[in-house]
Amino acid sequence: MPRICDRAPQKSFPFCNPSLSIDARVDDLVARIPDSAVPGLLGDNATAVSTPDGLAFHSVGHGGLTYWAPNINLFRDPRWGRGQETPGEDPHLTSAFAVAFVRGMQQGPSSSPFIHVSACCKHFSAYSQEVPRHSLDANVTAQDLADTYLVAFEACVTQGHVSCIMCSYNAVNGVPSCADSHFLTHVVRHTWKFDGYIVSDCGAVYDVLWHHRYTHTAAETCAATLEAGMDINCGDFVQLNLPAALPTVSKLAWTRALKMLFRTQMRLGLFEPAATAPFLDSSPADIDTRAHRQLALAAAVQSIVLLKNAAKTLPLDPDAFEATTRLALLGPHVHATTAQLGSYAGVPPFVVSPVAGVTSHVPPSFVDVHAACTVRGQNMAEEAIAIAANAAQVVLFVGLDQSVEFEGVDRATLEWPGRQRELIARVAAAAARPVVLVILAGGPVDLEEFEADAKVGAIVYAGYLGQSGGTAIAQVLFGDVNPSGRLAHTFYRASFTSEVSIADMNMRPHAHSLGRTFRFYTGAPVYGFGHGLSYTIFRYSILAREIEYGQEVRGRGVRLSATVENVGELVGDVVLLCFAVPPGAGTKGRPLQTLAGFERVNDLRPAERYFILEGSNLRYYKKRGDPTPRGTYVLTNECVVGKVFNSEEKHKHHDQVWMFRITFSVGAGEKSYKKDRFIDLGAKDEKMAEAWKKALEQTISAIKEVAGVKEEILKGADVGKGYSATILDTDNVSLFNLDTDNVKTEQGSSSSDVHSICASFLHSRVVLGWWLVRVEEGLRIMQECPLGHQVAASMYAHHANLTNNLLFASTISAVLAFSVMHSMVANMLVCFGTAFAAVVVDPPSTFLP
Repeated sequence: MPRICDRAPQKSFPFCNPSLSIDARVDDLVARIPDSAVPGLLGDNATAVSTPDGLAFHSVGHGGLTYWAPNINLFRDPRWGRGQETPGEDPHLTSAFAVAFVRGMQQGPSSSPFIHVSACCKHFSAYSQEVPRHSLDANVTAQDLADTYLVAFEACVTQGHVSCIMCSYNAVNGVPSCADSHFLTHVVRHTWKFDGYIVSDCGAVYDVLWHHRYTHTAAETCAATLEAGMDINCGDFVQLNLPAALPTVSKLAWTRALKMLFRTQMRLGLFEPAATAPFLDSSPADIDTRAHRQLALAAAVQSIVLLKNAAKTLPLDPDAFEATTRLALLGPHVHATTAQLGSYAGVPPFVVSPVAGVTSHVPPSFVDVHAACTVRGQNMAEEAIAIAANAAQVVLFVGLDQSVEFEGVDRATLEWPGRQRELIARVAAAAARPVVLVILAGGPVDLEEFEADAKVGAIVYAGYLGQSGGTAIAQVLFGDVNPSGRLAHTFYRASFTSEVSIADMNMRPHAHSLGRTFRFYTGAPVYGFGHGLSYTIFRYSILAREIEYGQEVRGRGVRLSATVENVGELVGDVVLLCFAVPPGAGTKGRPLQTLAGFERVNDLRPAERYFILEGSNLRYYKKRGDPTPRGTYVLTNECVVGKVFNSEEKHKHHDQVWMFRITFSVGAGEKSYKKDRFIDLGAKDEKMAEAWKKALEQTISAIKEVAGVKEEILKGADVGKGYSATILDTDNVSLFNLDTDNVKTEQGSSSSDVHSICASFLHSRVVLGWWLVRVEEGLRIMQECPLGHQVAASMYAHHANLTNNLLFASTISAVLAFSVMHSMVANMLVCFGTAFAAVVVDPPSTFLP
């Protein structure tokens, strides 16, 4: 099809000149548009518009290039009907999802200004409730805005470079989102440097006038939204009312709106000649390929979460079923097809139901199938109970569907809808062996009863898996694939609905709320965020690595690696999560924990290890929304439940996993790295190098005395052979190496090679630079301290790179606190780890040239 710039005379205009920048071309195009054409363009940009100088352009035939996705609102409340559309309840995870989603949708070659399609991050902001969304005024604190509601949107703009933001129906603190100049202009455009277009949710401009009563007339409403920063309205409100409003709208506002719209169209290639237009030559043959189908299946498999697996109920053996030992498939979702697609689904080429997936492993003649009831219905077939009683194994497919959770519909309760709870209980009681539950749902249901019921052997959370859902479920049930999914939202007890009002936008607990999500909820969930089991056993240890030379760190803290070892019998993926417990967790509005980082390791075979580089944004927010990284943190691979962190307690379903704990301090504020903060401790400054060496030599004996460490563990200044932990302080500069090459300990056992360390060092100003600390797998440091004495052996880590002799001249308190207490019964073993506090602050003047 010919493009706009294939026609005369416009192809000779600057806006069709591909040698110019997109911004220059947009400026030329908008300058040619008469004022009289503006209402038609902003009201209905698909309409052809002609100008006196013969310019004609239209977007006929170019539909499908803009996609109003992803939905990156947080799943803050389990009752929300649209939680199924989101990545979950955590800002860090949602941010990562938003960036990956947008880049995957938009990006072409990194050097190209063009995009494949236009993605849109929605709904900005604090939208997470369906009733009454059109008139809802979300009262949100500055603290919650800063660390919860705005986080993913900032990442979507600054890292994903999204081309569209959608403003939401609701108001925030009295101002409708689409009329809020502070957020749309000051925050999104000026602070985050957004250069795309802002569109209203469909009908949201109407809501500004008629539901929020924020304005008085239709013309005033059009003017208010455009001046605030909205560029285009989904719906016809602006189209119908803008002509009357245009005289009151500044030219700056409507010119901006047009530029943002045409800038996106140009990035889509709509103004390029047909022969050279990028990304517009796709055909149906490029869709639904074999690779696409494999990707859909892989995504479904990776999404499945094994919540419970008592006595190794799963995986099932498909060869165990025959004519006399039958497999029963029961429940309202046993034949699920469209129910697996969730909301806002396209039309897939096929959908594999659970029963179709299972019967691809077990001959249908050995399988009994009965739906028993519907999701919400009040009737239940007694025949299903009889089938359960005669089966060798029962798998129940239960859950929710779009009749109980959808756009415009929130749930009132977390109870099972219809008679499903009764069905599960009766089938479990009748069955000969513990049953398996497979839950198809977007949001959580109360699983407290069945988590505790020994007659329920395994619980699988499948969510809505899409076209290959039945295949994915069967592969997990029969062990073709090892489950590796982790929960992206908390599974609460049904009592949550009486503990927290859905209308309460506060994340933090207060007199009338126990708080929300794993970061702030002070109650006891059934299954916490990040929970997920495997058919194999993994062990973890930690490796801290140096920060990249010259990187601006801005107080953002920690880079660390985890060594994951598969010590079980099966190949499996593992999703490693790293949680940070901030200083004063649970007090003064600080979270109980945050997700600091995550990484997936694929196909980890028994006895195989994998090294992962983790990056963490460690900071918490004050009441006014100001970020700070200061204080002592704890990192762990398990989500902490409750206010008190106990390093000795394993998750009740993770007895096969070793806990690791890392404690360290960040002592600086938000100061950027500067190139002039380097000093040379080598030959170029012999006087300083000699002073350094002398200080190290003089204090080795002092460290031995204080720490009571054996002679052979101290290596002096010989740090060039590998990794080391080094203690430095400016009053008595010291070097202290932990030689871990020969220290091995098995879980739950002690070793004569594990040396006692009971020491304390001053937190003085420290020269700290590039450094590496490695602790071999299985290393445990046994503390031999008096009862109740908490050791905080503050180890200032320094990697003395004797090859390039280059160090940061900076002050960092990197506290690697062992923090364990001696037990009267036995010495408790905890994982020893390290972390890199990459915060650059003022260097001590005594070490500056």
